[in-house]
Amino acid sequence: MKNFLLLVILFTINLYATQPYSKEIVVDKISNPTLVKLKLDSDIYLYCNKNFEDIRVYSQDEEIGYFIEKVNKRIENRQTLKASNYDRENTTLTYIFNKPFKVEDIKLNIENLNFETKVSVYIDDKLEIVDKSIYDYSNETGNKNFSLKIEPKIVKKISIKYDLKNTKYFTKTKSKYLIIPSTSFFNYSMEKIDYDKTKLSILNKSIKNEISSYIFDAKNIDFSYLEIEALEKNYLREGIIYVSADNKNWRRVKHFNISKSNITQKKQDKINLNRRTRYIKIDIIDNNNNSLTIPTINILTQANYLYFLASKAKSYEIYFGDKTLSKASYDLKKLVGNTTSSVNISMGELKKHKIKEIVKKESFLEKYKDIIFIFIILLAVIVLLYIAFILIKKIEPNK
Repeated sequence: MKNFLLLVILFTINLYATQPYSKEIVVDKISNPTLVKLKLDSDIYLYCNKNFEDIRVYSQDEEIGYFIEKVNKRIENRQTLKASNYDRENTTLTYIFNKPFKVEDIKLNIENLNFETKVSVYIDDKLEIVDKSIYDYSNETGNKNFSLKIEPKIVKKISIKYDLKNTKYFTKTKSKYLIIPSTSFFNYSMEKIDYDKTKLSILNKSIKNEISSYIFDAKNIDFSYLEIEALEKNYLREGIIYVSADNKNWRRVKHFNISKSNITQKKQDKINLNRRTRYIKIDIIDNNNNSLTIPTINILTQANYLYFLASKAKSYEIYFGDKTLSKASYDLKKLVGNTTSSVNISMGELKKHKIKEIVKKESFLEKYKDIIFIFIILLAVIVLLYIAFILIKKIEPNK
């Protein structure tokens, strides 16, 4: 019980005693509590666990919730319009855009409940969708669908017609017409991917059986592409990429082709390889050609960002490097929408810490178990010898 209380006290005093590395987070561009975005750097890649399970953010001994993701978000572009004309006789709503607008999703903002009907959509007076079901089953299952998806198109006018004769209401309603105050039109685009290029110098080169092997230290950097460009001017080779955590045990991950030609002015040196590893080995099949000179390669990293809510009055530090920690789970990711803006912040220099280990007190049996084992064996031997001696003594008088 005393040992357990000691563990609890020590853990409370220093929440991150097992984390060997940390960095100060520089927060100086905000005034109010703000979602901030911190770009993970080479130190964190080098010392963190594979999926960043060990990262913790603290502010004055308080653990701060965060999430990590690559900047590869879908950006939503939306226009919400009121119908320029609602033809009740033909149950058709017409929407006109001030400027041509790309549309791939349509959402009808309908006020009616408990109904079902079918709609058709006309893009610039051309029929695009026929008899698509929309419905609201609030009283039954709670499900509803007011959305329509079309092939992405640049449009000036959209007309939406619903089938009044086959519109069914499941509760009493004052009007047989749908009440649609507005309709939202959407298109989507991807945020530009931010790649960082890191140059890796060769650690070792060897040649055996017309295959040249090149080894590089990738320092656990998470990368999407690998660029290989030899110093030679003209070549066309194939090869194999291997990865390793210890520069000894290698695992094959990719077959590739590279080329460069001064004649055609073309080259192929970029290899798609989503990976995070410590060492990379590139085997290039030379056949009867001279071995290529490859002093460096480039790895292209799609940046990982850590997000958390920060206040200017507080100081923050990021801790990492404890291989025993499991991934933390926080509410922040669920609370932040895709369109929430963030402020870029930075980190200071790497700090190394001495790990505070809690030594478990050994019991007498644990401490001297080897000696006790030998003593028991010797005692058993002595007892057996004594029994043998007694038996021999009993047998001798009978002779």
